[in-house]
Amino acid sequence: TFFNYLVEEWLASKNPFKAIPKQSITKKEIETMSKDEFEKLLKILRKPELGIQKLSTGESKDLYKEWMTDAVELGLFTGRRNEEIVMMKWKNFSEKDNCIRIEDFKVNRQKGNAGENKKYINVPIIKELKNLLIRMGYDKYQNSEKYILAPEETMERETIKNFMTRSFSHYWKQLDTGKNLSYKHLRKTYISA
Repeated sequence: TFFNYLVEEWLASKNPFKAIPKQSITKKEIETMSKDEFEKLLKILRKPELGIQKLSTGESKDLYKEWMTDAVELGLFTGRRNEEIVMMKWKNFSEKDNCIRIEDFKVNRQKGNAGENKKYINVPIIKELKNLLIRMGYDKYQNSEKYILAPEETMERETIKNFMTRSFSHYWKQLDTGKNLSYKHLRKTYISA
């Protein structure tokens, strides 16, 4: 259309895109979580007996961790990826700027950013996030090298990241909402909201 305009105004001699057929853009519905679903999920995440997953081999896996509700709330209230959430440290919280400074691992990996070239995201501290951080031990851990999520957990951070994904999916299926959501949908819910 723009080139057609240029041709009409004698600013271009021809439209190089004329032979290319127009394609329609299909709008993709992004599934998000309602407030009611979120509250129900938090409620069942607090029940250890619902964390037992039976594998096809007959073996049982325990997908309950006391800090999973914190992980879900951090995911929703920050809109960050699970890798970024498990790596957040209390020292990255800035009360002056009212934000948490988080490394954008995905972008840094894609672009090969290192050192001073690393990209960081400043996540605003909304009221719900502030209340969560206080509940998680802000007064005890502020400015420390401790991780915000599960600071006393002995699992490796990569293991925690994978556990969060599996545990979320396990508990979500129990809500039987008809939606096929995973941990990453917390980010989509945050962005959509």
